[in-house]
Amino acid sequence: MACTNDLPFHSLNNSDLHILINDESFPNFSIHDINNQTFHPLLTNSLTYGDTFKRYRNTLTRVIKCAKANYFKSKLQEYAGNIRKTWDFVNEILNRSRRTNNQTAFIFNNNVTSDPRDIADGFNEYFSTIASNLSHKPSQHHNDFTKYLPSPSKFSLRLSPVSHTELSVIIKSLKHSAPGHDDISSEIIKECASEIIPHLKDLINKSFKTGIFPSHLQIAKVVPIYKKGDKTLPGNYRPISILSSFSKIFEKVVCFTMYESIDRKSISSYNILRPIKSL
Repeated sequence: MACTNDLPFHSLNNSDLHILINDESFPNFSIHDINNQTFHPLLTNSLTYGDTFKRYRNTLTRVIKCAKANYFKSKLQEYAGNIRKTWDFVNEILNRSRRTNNQTAFIFNNNVTSDPRDIADGFNEYFSTIASNLSHKPSQHHNDFTKYLPSPSKFSLRLSPVSHTELSVIIKSLKHSAPGHDDISSEIIKECASEIIPHLKDLINKSFKTGIFPSHLQIAKVVPIYKKGDKTLPGNYRPISILSSFSKIFEKVVCFTMYESIDRKSISSYNILRPIKSL
């Protein structure tokens, strides 16, 4: 297309300007039919440029939407079961960046500190005393908690020993998550399942028999997550407890055996939401 900046557009009427732009944009050549009639191949009586553009534009829009939908669907299926990657993908779609907290100083008991150990101790004291502080506040409700409980069931639940196969299924069902204080991820446990299942099975069954839960698995790594407000105040954070992957295996085994016992005894008088059989 030739440059037309030096053309006197002000001296052209609308019709001439349209012809000029058309000739500059599209080579102006003619075709003669058998009746010796002349016409331009880019212009027809039945279809205008605007109609052609709209048709192709709408087709392209539909193709793009379909491609995006298929891409989003495939990625969500790929990340199924992985909450972290799913939310990272959703935030990427919505153009939302992950909130990061670079706060280095906090206020505990009216004192400002930036020492990592003092900060950890301060959050630990704050989170561990929330319940006791709330319990000392006067309550507007004086009903005993037993009022909301149904009558005791005549059936008793027994934790049956877990088998090698059951434990293998439970380990395979572990989702990807951050490791606990022992820094052992679920992926490592899955990779070493054949080696650790015999020992883990004995440990779990012994725990069921003695009624003792390993104290080491009762430890949780607590991470403060910022909510809103002043970032220096601990009250504007909520605690997230990250358990050991082995502790989660214990919990799944207990859940599995309890529901198996419920099903065997056909205890249907309680509104219990049963999980999927395969865990």
